[in-house]
Amino acid sequence: TLSEYSFVYNLQINTTLMQKDFGSQFHVPSDYFANLDVRKAFSYAFNYTEYLNSLVGNKVYNLPFANPYAGVIIPGLPYYTPPSQFTGVPDFNLSYAQELMRQSGLYNTSINIPIVVSSGDTVDYAAAQMWAQALHEMDPNIQASPVYVPFSTIIAYEIPGQNPMPIYYLGWIADYPYPSDFVNAMYETGGTYPGPDGWGVQYLQSINQTQQAQMYQELNNLIAQADATTNPVKAEQLYKQAEQIAINLYMYVYTQQPNSFWVVKPYMTGYHGEISYEENPMIGG
Repeated sequence: TLSEYSFVYNLQINTTLMQKDFGSQFHVPSDYFANLDVRKAFSYAFNYTEYLNSLVGNKVYNLPFANPYAGVIIPGLPYYTPPSQFTGVPDFNLSYAQELMRQSGLYNTSINIPIVVSSGDTVDYAAAQMWAQALHEMDPNIQASPVYVPFSTIIAYEIPGQNPMPIYYLGWIADYPYPSDFVNAMYETGGTYPGPDGWGVQYLQSINQTQQAQMYQELNNLIAQADATTNPVKAEQLYKQAEQIAINLYMYVYTQQPNSFWVVKPYMTGYHGEISYEENPMIGG
């Protein structure tokens, strides 16, 4: 499908609202995930293979319910780049995750955070539980637990500077099958996700994250050039450069690109004996 899902890091957590709405037991520095090494450590502590094989069920049912991906330009879009052609794509490696956590300067920092999942999404609730256990093994001072929140409420929380969710699970569904639909919403300043998740050059500079501010500015410059060019060779090059910077920033834990299945019974003949009227190759586009 032209859709993708991920766990989202929030660089500017509204901790007051977090405790008010999710529970007074939760506590974390508001800029905890503004630390690049922390996001990178958390990303290497997620078991991507176990998630797809066991929780989503690819291996359990021997059916490709979903595919892995890295970077928001997913298979099926123009200028898609396979993860193997990028560097720094995380895989489950708890010892390396602990090394990164120590490098961050925040190892042994006591935190207790909710991982927000849409109500009824049992697969990703279980994924958050699995991740929380691994994070605690990586650093015993890290406590995390999944919290069910209605989808509409999660959307309502996505307000720049007021977002109480440290980590939450959502996705993006294309309006049109071109990379700009994804990179603008997922990476660009003021985009659907970067805006309410604290991504901004000025904010990063204000908390002394100068290198990240420079990387994020370069990411935005590349996106603007890629969106504007009419040269497909140039567009492919620019989008690939932008994706590499975004991957290096560890903005998301990329989990799955879902596949759709069409279940047909012998007695389902459709309109005038044909199923074709109901066919649609896109979901939500």
